[in-house]
Amino acid sequence: MTRRQPSQVVGGLTIGRPSTVLRMTAAQHAMLRAHLFPGDGDEAVALAVCGRAEGPSTEWPKELGTGPQVLIVHRIEPIPHDRCKVRAPDRVTWPTDDLIPLLGEAAKRGSGILKIHSHPGDYRRFSGIDDASDVDLFPGVAAWLDDNRKHGSAVMIPDGRIFARLISESGTFSPVDLVTVVGEDLWYWYGKEIDARWSTRGIVIDGGSASAGSQTAVPAFAQRKPSVLAQSRCCNDSRLG
Repeated sequence: MTRRQPSQVVGGLTIGRPSTVLRMTAAQHAMLRAHLFPGDGDEAVALAVCGRAEGPSTEWPKELGTGPQVLIVHRIEPIPHDRCKVRAPDRVTWPTDDLIPLLGEAAKRGSGILKIHSHPGDYRRFSGIDDASDVDLFPGVAAWLDDNRKHGSAVMIPDGRIFARLISESGTFSPVDLVTVVGEDLWYWYGKEIDARWSTRGIVIDGGSASAGSQTAVPAFAQRKPSVLAQSRCCNDSRLG
């Protein structure tokens, strides 16, 4: 098994121990990527039911603190492309009726809900309309489940990396520190590193590949900013009743 892990210091940012994590298998990631990037250049969206791991297990060393809060993808429900009212390079509008069966499953298991959509234009932030969409959706999810717990929203960019955040019942956002994909290889994608260039060998720095734990100078990509022209809009078609 090959461990593909980004450097600990990238772009002048020191990556500490994550407090929030989104975890999935390589097979789940491949399924999501095939659905979210079907080759037509338009956005797409999927939903997932996620298990929760919160706080330390009995084996967790006490000196490491309380342990991370983890969402673990259990089941993925792609929203069919032809079910979306709008699919364009910068937006997707989907029917929230498709969420209802997943809410029933989540209620029985105490699970979390994850919404993930694509940014074909490689915009590496949540847009203002993404914000409005999540504020519209997730407080309703929390109220429906009556759990007052955080749920997840994520974006996949064309190279396959994912960044994510949690949304509370009041509609406040908190970033997910780390996304992990577990398979033959282990992928670690830190939210702080989303502006780095990615290759099959890991984070690309000045044409080379960063190794785990390497110390690097501030690379050129740390100075670049994403184009505002690529902002994504992921809209919900209706409010949850």
